[in-house]
Amino acid sequence: MPVVVDGSPLTVDDVIAVAYRRKKAEPGDNLDERMEPARLLVERVVANDETVYGITTGLGALSNTRISPEQASDLQYDLLRSHAAGVGALLEPELVRAMLLCRARTLAQGHSGVRADVVRYLLTLLDEDILP
Repeated sequence: MPVVVDGSPLTVDDVIAVAYRRKKAEPGDNLDERMEPARLLVERVVANDETVYGITTGLGALSNTRISPEQASDLQYDLLRSHAAGVGALLEPELVRAMLLCRARTLAQGHSGVRADVVRYLLTLLDEDILP
C-alpha cells in the first residue's frame, strides 16, 4: 500500500519507507480540492494588483518595491533560480528522497498557493528515483 500524500501528517515510518525502502508515494484523492483555494487566491491577488509580500512586492530589502501583474511570474522564477544552488558534498540519496516527500506533503497542505501538479511532479521524481 503506497504512502498517500494529501497534506495530512506523515509518520516517521512513512518517511523511512519512502526514503530507504523505495515505497511508492502517491497523491491523495482530495489533493486538487485542498490546494485549489490558495492557488485561486494567488491568482486573484495578482489579477487585482493587491499588495502581498513576495507575490506583488519584492522580497527582503525590496519589500517596498511593487511588482506588476506582468512581472509577478518572473519574480517567482527568479526566486527559484536564486535558490537553485548548492555547495559541499552531495546529500545521501535517502535524505534527498525524504526531503522530497516532506516538501510534497507540506505543499499538499494547500497553504502555498502552488498547483497540485507541483506535488504530483515531486512524487513522480520520487517514483522514478530522479533526485536533485
